Amino acid sequence: MSLPDGTRRLALDLRITDETAATGGTTATGEGAKAGRSPSGLAPLVTVVVEDGYGIAYRLSAGKLPVDGRVHRVTLDLDVSASGARATPAGPLRLAGLQLDGTVPAGEPEQHRLTVVRMLSTGPDGTARAVAVPAGVRWRGSRTETADGAALPSTALRPAASRTAPLTVSYGTGNAPGSDEWASGPPEFTVRLDTARATPRHGSRPSPPGRSCALPGPSRARAST
Repeated sequence: MSLPDGTRRLALDLRITDETAATGGTTATGEGAKAGRSPSGLAPLVTVVVEDGYGIAYRLSAGKLPVDGRVHRVTLDLDVSASGARATPAGPLRLAGLQLDGTVPAGEPEQHRLTVVRMLSTGPDGTARAVAVPAGVRWRGSRTETADGAALPSTALRPAASRTAPLTVSYGTGNAPGSDEWASGPPEFTVRLDTARATPRHGSRPSPPGRSCALPGPSRARAST
């Protein structure tokens, strides 16, 4: 998903909802569920993948996102180099994907829904503008579980985009009873979401020697509720 020319900062309004809790139903143990909130208190780690004009992808940590049915904004500075200096990123930039990493609950399995409510791009003038969802944008998604260091077969997901939301996808956490007592630790799940590019990127090539690129630095995400 292409970002506007001159993007220096990217903000994502994200929401993860527990779909069982969102209905106001009860858990298998008969306990009432708070609307949209994970019964086990899950808060997956979010990673945003941004691709520069040379086709190089950068993974930027956006911190942990609570599963509580609320919108949380994460902000990524794309013009700060690894040394902390300001530099113009090599555009045009593209949102290439998102990744969630979380712990499989030891209790009941949960069904979550991730929604990218909206995206905001800030340019050199400091003004934040909504990023329009391009017509025909397509996502691909999968869920993988890792237990005792071994990855289990992936499950395909069905992410979708609309005019009102850049991304919506549902996924299951699975469950691992008694895993909180495992010596190797509880299993982990990973949800990977990638934007499918309709046409090859024109002019993708390695960065020329000495080219300054601001993206590959430490995490520069700021989260707000």
